[in-house]
Amino acid sequence: AVLIQNKADLPLKINFNTSSLSKLPKIITSKDDSVTIDNLLKTIEDVLLLDLEKTNEFSMSVNLRQSNALKSSLVALEKCIHNLAISADFELCVPDLKDSINYLAEIVGSKDNEEMLDLLFSNFCIGK
Repeated sequence: AVLIQNKADLPLKINFNTSSLSKLPKIITSKDDSVTIDNLLKTIEDVLLLDLEKTNEFSMSVNLRQSNALKSSLVALEKCIHNLAISADFELCVPDLKDSINYLAEIVGSKDNEEMLDLLFSNFCIGK
């Protein structure tokens, strides 16, 4: 967030330094002063770059549909892990893995489930 006060040519009437907003970047602008507009753009850029630096490889921007698909995929994977924890039978988790793949396919595009399962279980000796 950036606090922006317009009308830099008028006296300052609000003191943000004594409020809970004091730690936010503040810019005073005037539509008639290109320098203050440039300062505003630079401040916004700095804030966005700072946020970008805080992200990691697990950060991403998703919409509500993608978020729901990711959550559903996670639930399916957790169910699979639970089934593996209570039984060594890999076949019990295949339906959950298929569900997880389907949810992820909603986000990244479809891929053949059998191909993904073959790749996933290429190191295991299980029946289909």
